[in-house]
Amino acid sequence: MLFYGACATDIGSSRKNNQDAILFKKVSKRGGDFALGVICDGIGGLEHGEVASQCVSNAASQWFDNIAEWIDIETMNTDILFAHFKDAAENWNCLVRNIIISQNMNTGTTMSALLLLRDHYFIIHVGDSRIYRYRDTLERMTTDESIAKICNSRMKLFLLNYVGRDDSLSFSSEKGILLRGDIFIYGSDGFYHMLTECDMDSVCGQIADTGNVDLCRTMINTMIQRGEQDNISVGMIYCT
Repeated sequence: MLFYGACATDIGSSRKNNQDAILFKKVSKRGGDFALGVICDGIGGLEHGEVASQCVSNAASQWFDNIAEWIDIETMNTDILFAHFKDAAENWNCLVRNIIISQNMNTGTTMSALLLLRDHYFIIHVGDSRIYRYRDTLERMTTDESIAKICNSRMKLFLLNYVGRDDSLSFSSEKGILLRGDIFIYGSDGFYHMLTECDMDSVCGQIADTGNVDLCRTMINTMIQRGEQDNISVGMIYCT
């Protein structure tokens, strides 16, 4: 299986800094491609969410590079790889906790991470960033870890879980089988607030027809034109 991907991020129209961090990485070897997509959204209600999101993104990137040096794509046991992936997520949480303790900083980040190998996908998810899969129809692959509450006579969403909240990381995980033509889209809440299924149909149709996944900036601009003010980040991966 081959994977083609791209990602982009934007500060948005009203934020002073960008607390999102997003990446797409892949390596090509005998037997196909090995790829990683990660979206992290720093918690705005805490201190310096961009520190936590960048910490996790950088650590995930380094972890992938280390794995890519020795992985045999043709023979790698997927259960062992998934275990490595889960261990890594727990280590990334430890890095954020170390920042919290050493710098006396109350920070944290969401994390939705997607790993692809041969015809397998693996997901680790914390918080309310999202991963979608388009396979003829749109399917959300993650569940928001948030709750709606009334605050000052207004309904607001409060995050229940994030990287850095506790010494031990609580996360959801999933693995499954890829099909050629699958398209994964991952993004922060600033991306999906004003997203419609028609948007996904249009973009995924273009990717399926042309193989071009470099449409992230176009989708970000669309969300800005619709009035989204938050940081906006989106990544796309096409499996073929």
